[in-house]
Amino acid sequence: MNHLENTKIARGYWLTVPDENVATNLSFYRASTGTHTCATVACFGGWVCAMPEFIAMGVQTNKLGLPATNNYCGIGVSEFLFGDTGLFMSRGFCEYDDAMKHTATDHAIVLNRLDMHIASLSE
Repeated sequence: MNHLENTKIARGYWLTVPDENVATNLSFYRASTGTHTCATVACFGGWVCAMPEFIAMGVQTNKLGLPATNNYCGIGVSEFLFGDTGLFMSRGFCEYDDAMKHTATDHAIVLNRLDMHIASLSE
């Protein structure tokens, strides 16, 4: 599993997601069926289930609405794909959020998490 490549793929896809389609406070997973909007812990985790590259790896939404594979569920999918469970965490619970957790949009929080994670994997 190439965590760096997967994170770059997710970042590229995330740039196409409109701000208004991101869950408030990153408090619910986005349902991956129907229209691509959020209203459902970290909205980003739900979006991963809609990304074609990860669908091809077996990522899907389980019966509870959580991102899942045959072997992983919820934040375990984040660890599997990206090597970091923090990417699916609610606002303020990821180590990368400190500088912006009270001021940035949820979309910007996720983008910052992805950028910081790419930087850490590239070291």
